Amino acid sequence: MHRPGIRLKDFDSSTINTLIASLQSCTRKVNLLPYLLSKTSSINDESELNTHILLLTDSIETIQNEIGYKIFHELCNIRTNQIHSLYYLAEYIQHDQKIQIPWRLSNHDNFLFTNKIEDKYLNSNNPGEIEPIDILSKECIGKFTLNPKHQAVIQTMRNSEYNVRASEIFDIYINLILAERSSIDFKFQTIGGKDFSEDENTRYKFIIEEYFDKYYKKIESEIDRDNSLPVSLDPNAIEWSIVLGNALQLKNAFINLKLNREDFELLHDSNYKSMALNSIGRLCLDIKEMLKSYNKDLKVIPSTREIQKLKRGPTILKQIREEGGVDKVKEAYKIFIEKESNKTGNIFISKANQSSYAQVVKPNELGFK
Repeated sequence: MHRPGIRLKDFDSSTINTLIASLQSCTRKVNLLPYLLSKTSSINDESELNTHILLLTDSIETIQNEIGYKIFHELCNIRTNQIHSLYYLAEYIQHDQKIQIPWRLSNHDNFLFTNKIEDKYLNSNNPGEIEPIDILSKECIGKFTLNPKHQAVIQTMRNSEYNVRASEIFDIYINLILAERSSIDFKFQTIGGKDFSEDENTRYKFIIEEYFDKYYKKIESEIDRDNSLPVSLDPNAIEWSIVLGNALQLKNAFINLKLNREDFELLHDSNYKSMALNSIGRLCLDIKEMLKSYNKDLKVIPSTREIQKLKRGPTILKQIREEGGVDKVKEAYKIFIEKESNKTGNIFISKANQSSYAQVVKPNELGFK
């Protein structure tokens, strides 16, 4: 079991390789699940089936106990304080799910390459077709680093999913700086295209700078509050890129797991088939399946009279008596259903709007006065 409460930022140079190995272990085990699941439906012998389900359940629990599985939640920015079951993690993860470091530092845009490589990108009409450059090769001169907190602030401000207006203020501010640096004229206009006076241009420029500073300080205080930056390992260390790469492979393993829908549903079954290894657990499962076949409310067991009318009802009632009576089975069934219902719900953060302009707005609504 992993140390409770550990977060990505807590790893250092002596423990980060343990996390990487754990992510790799999770990926291998998740990739093995489709094979184990496909065998489940072909086993008819009850004893052999129970043994196989124990193996399957143990494999799932082993994955869920990995530190890499817990940290994967953080890398996906999952909206939860608990660790979700493997089935529901695979159920809701999508192809476009982002895998990212919580402190929003990017190791991929801070490198300086040789002139040969830089010119290749500069002169290319289709840079997407250029073979990715190994940052450990001689073509990589080095990397440009900033104060980690400052870099985290800038990366966050640039990200429209954090606050779409913050990213727009950032763009305006950078454009103003570049215009001044290149001695390019800039001016503010009304929505109708009328130029403001020189004094108004200066005042509105200061307003942009003021809001840039406000967003900067706001994000900086949030970073301090959340205490999200790594304690010991450099936030720009290459190990974080390796973590991201392995987390991406784990995401792909989850997506592959549900490509075969039939086998994937068997994984859902295994969540409570393992409970069926004891008789009252099997009875709860049988009751649920019976109610489901008649489109009945799955949350409660019907009255004895109503069960008696259903196909298999008399057999179910006999099993209920053998398990100690209606009250005892109702209590067990209540716990069984609660465990199932607690797993539902989308656990991933939804994407923010990409623009703040939902309608035509007036200048004073954008902070200008």
